[in-house]
Parts: sequence; structure tokens; C-alpha cells
Amino acid sequence: MAEEFDEERRARWIRSIAEGARQDVSSALGQLEGADDAGVRAAFRPVVEQLEAAHRALRDLT
Repeated sequence: MAEEFDEERRARWIRSIAEGARQDVSSALGQLEGADDAGVRAAFRPVVEQLEAAHRALRDLT
């Protein structure tokens, strides 16, 4: 019983961390995608692609 509780607690903890990280990634994406300068957007395109992949993976955990 205690082990089952620990697994449930661990799963909630993982989901909570993933949700917080997903929100942080979403915020970073919004800032990068909202850049007014095309050169800035182009410079960060690889980062945006990685953040989008991370966002999808974190969403799958929650």
C-alpha cells in the first residue's frame, strides 16, 4: 500500500514539474516568436524548433 501511494505521489510530482516546465517553454516560445525583427526570428529558429519539441514532450507527460 505504501509503495502504491509513493508511485501515485511520484506521478503527480512528475506531472506538476512537467506542467511548470511546459509553461516556461511556452512563455519562451511566445517571446521568441513575437520578436519584431526578422533577423532575430531567423537567428532563434533552431531554438524555437527545439522548444516546440520540448513543449510537445512535456505536454505528453501531463
